[in-house]
Amino acid sequence: MVTDAVTRSRHDSNRVLLGQGGANIAAALAGGVPGAGAMGPTMVNITAGGQSRRSGMTEGAFSLAALLVLAPLIAWIPIAALAGILIVIGARMIDWQSLHLARSRATLLDFIVIVAVVIVAEGVGLIQASAAGVGLATLLFIREQVRGTVVHRKSYAGQIHSKQVRLPEELDVLARQGEQAVIFELQGSLFFGTADQLYSALEPEIGTRSYVILDLRRVQSVDVTAAHILERVEDMLAEREAYLIFSHLPKHVPSGQEMGQYLGEVGLVKPERRALVFEHLHDALEWVENRILEEANVVHAAERPLELAELGLFRGRKSETLAALEASMERRSFRDGEVIFRRGDTGEELFFIRRDLRARRLFRRDVLPRPRAALRGRGGGDRNGALRAVAPAL
Repeated sequence: MVTDAVTRSRHDSNRVLLGQGGANIAAALAGGVPGAGAMGPTMVNITAGGQSRRSGMTEGAFSLAALLVLAPLIAWIPIAALAGILIVIGARMIDWQSLHLARSRATLLDFIVIVAVVIVAEGVGLIQASAAGVGLATLLFIREQVRGTVVHRKSYAGQIHSKQVRLPEELDVLARQGEQAVIFELQGSLFFGTADQLYSALEPEIGTRSYVILDLRRVQSVDVTAAHILERVEDMLAEREAYLIFSHLPKHVPSGQEMGQYLGEVGLVKPERRALVFEHLHDALEWVENRILEEANVVHAAERPLELAELGLFRGRKSETLAALEASMERRSFRDGEVIFRRGDTGEELFFIRRDLRARRLFRRDVLPRPRAALRGRGGGDRNGALRAVAPAL
């Protein structure tokens, strides 16, 4: 890092460590003593004008020659002169900008870490100083994570809705009973340092809500301690026949595992448990809304297809305008599984969905709906009613 600051470059740490490791293995095989990187010769080389890799090789060759050939002459150089050279090199190695960290309370702890590393390096050794720096930096990271909040936002199903278009009577039911479901948008790292904070945030809602939705899109990681806390929450909800629902699972945990697989392996998401996983928050909300409507005995048998005035695109238009527009449209009905159009097809038509019986059947059979991308606009055949508008007429 010091060299990078001087040369305005960036080194490859892995390459450096592999090179040093290979050299130490070779030295051990030859009966030599393993060593580590030294800042002194590097800074001398840079100060002398070295810029390329050849300068490092040349420096090594001159050092070897001095050791083998010029050792008797070097022995006559006064120690005081060598000490003066080392003092100048040491002064140039100091990052004076780091002293500014001591001026602000926000960066004072970072300055203390630097001072601790320096003291350990001078009093014990470089390896121990590196370990001390990493350990202190880890503690500071945990401290910042614990001090932050894991709940980005909390809301209820009556305040936000899924993308599913609802009839006015359905919206009224969801507005009245939407507080059965609470949505927590979590953030940061869910680990042993924030597990208690997470439980404290969820505990007040466990005994009163039928559905607890956790949106994990802003979560960076989940460890075993946090997973056990969530398992405890799921057990408490299951006693009341309530559900714990996850959405937007992060792609990977720190170990590289897929998050859904990780939650399954720790025992949280299993078929026999009341913990569900949805790809998107809107899918989870749609499933919850369907169950709330079912419990409220909302009857869909007499549901009528949407008229033009009820479609969002045409809402608020004059009746005569809508009548003229509808006269230019063609009504069509499609059976379940019938293909309307395929991706890549060319055409000058615009379709408006008036009624989706397939989604109702999923809801009525109480089947956990899969991500609705297949039901919503890929040209699939699950649509049962449509208005077709020809572009020139529009």
